[in-house]
Amino acid sequence: MAETENPRDKLYKLIDEVKIAMLTTIEPDGSLHTRPMANQESDAEGNLWFFLDKTSALAQTIQKNSKVSLGYSDPGGDDYVSVSGTAALVTDRATIDEKWSEDVAAWFEGGKDNPNIALLKVNPSEGEYWDTSSSALATAIGYVKATLGKGSGSDVVENKKVSL
Repeated sequence: MAETENPRDKLYKLIDEVKIAMLTTIEPDGSLHTRPMANQESDAEGNLWFFLDKTSALAQTIQKNSKVSLGYSDPGGDDYVSVSGTAALVTDRATIDEKWSEDVAAWFEGGKDNPNIALLKVNPSEGEYWDTSSSALATAIGYVKATLGKGSGSDVVENKKVSL
């Protein structure tokens, strides 16, 4: 597949198009815990943002171990992204106001004035994406080649690892 866009820019474009991310944390006992989180738009520095209750088990887990992984999936667009990095709680009211939208209001009694509302800021260190939607014709040709034994699935998927 022809590369037409900066891989870092493409990764963030794919992330910003997905509404729900799957956030994985490392629990105090060493086990992994994954849960859905409503994706907010990434910022100019590349940080990823999510609203949460600062008294929640998730907030406590992040304070003990800030390493996280995020999975983004848009099966309708055949786009998939994985990101790893470190997370931190942000309770700054100006940042909460800046990131707030009415879509978030349903999750917090009292809206953005809820005293327990906080943001989870994820500073990614690396990411990877898989995009099979960039060209329907290339996908069709790659599929036929793979079926006939003249190519592989990698002919139809644009896959890039990106240092962030």
